[in-house]
Amino acid sequence: MKNNNVNMNSSLQFKGYTVNHLFFENKESTNNSYNVMPELMSEIKFEDDKKFSVVLGCKIEPTEENPFPFSLEVIITGNFEVECSDSNYDTLVNKNSVAILFPYLRSTISMLTLNANKTPLVLPTVNIVKMLEKLDEV
Repeated sequence: MKNNNVNMNSSLQFKGYTVNHLFFENKESTNNSYNVMPELMSEIKFEDDKKFSVVLGCKIEPTEENPFPFSLEVIITGNFEVECSDSNYDTLVNKNSVAILFPYLRSTISMLTLNANKTPLVLPTVNIVKMLEKLDEV
């Protein structure tokens, strides 16, 4: 049997997350047909060249064209450390960290809507690279 001592540790370490903001408000709506049109936001804040945090948020507001039965806003912050100085640094910081944190945002939104006695809202899985490209265009 071959023994390969390969370092399996990632250069990017997730140190946990915090829920910063939860907002939920019921809205009167008799329409049972609507599309979820979330506004997503992302911001990276550096503590130093190795420690940083990612602020990730989602906001859903009803409109006349889309009378959603509630408004919500959720903002979470994930803390990360990176041990990398090569060309992967930007990908790890700007893309992988957001991809790691996004499922926690989805879960928080699902739990918030469930606890509000609504059908749990589960955001669809997202191509993080395309989402970040769209956010950069704004």
